[in-house]
Amino acid sequence: MRIKGQEHLPVKGPYLLCPNHASYLDGFFVYSSLNLNAAAQAFFLGYSQIIEHPSIKWATKLARLIPIDPGVNLIDAMQVSSWVLLNGKVICIFPEGKRSIDDKAGEFKKGVGILIKELNVPVIPVYIKNSHYSWPRGLRLPRLCPITVNFGRPFLLEELLTDNGKGQTDDYELIVRNLREEVLRLSC
Repeated sequence: MRIKGQEHLPVKGPYLLCPNHASYLDGFFVYSSLNLNAAAQAFFLGYSQIIEHPSIKWATKLARLIPIDPGVNLIDAMQVSSWVLLNGKVICIFPEGKRSIDDKAGEFKKGVGILIKELNVPVIPVYIKNSHYSWPRGLRLPRLCPITVNFGRPFLLEELLTDNGKGQTDDYELIVRNLREEVLRLSC
């Protein structure tokens, strides 16, 4: 595994980490790429059906995993995330809301835009290269492949609210569209 841009990680929170999502292992890739300061402050949002599976549930508190199920506890997860950020910690949220089917990043959901705008916290785009090949959909077990985790520079709310002629009227959608572009820019 190669790590790029680790120097962009602030010494302390609050801030959001927003990586693309193509593998069950993405959270592990991001966590193992963090420096000690960031790792000690990091919490991860994850789909409750996976996090609350008996084989993983025992580690939920230890690994600081926040379960989220958009149909059941979205508001609760957003409130917990807000509390964590307001207490100076780091949250890793996968803005696509699910693993992509292939190695292409899907559209980002508005939830991350809501957190960024309402809490005015910096966000660091992250691109995980080749994670799709490590454990794609349909494969029972992971396989070895070279992985690169690329951290971008921190972005502030004002930077993500620039329209650049896109004609976007909803601030949350504008934030996530610009954030997605920054994540994709890191794929090069």
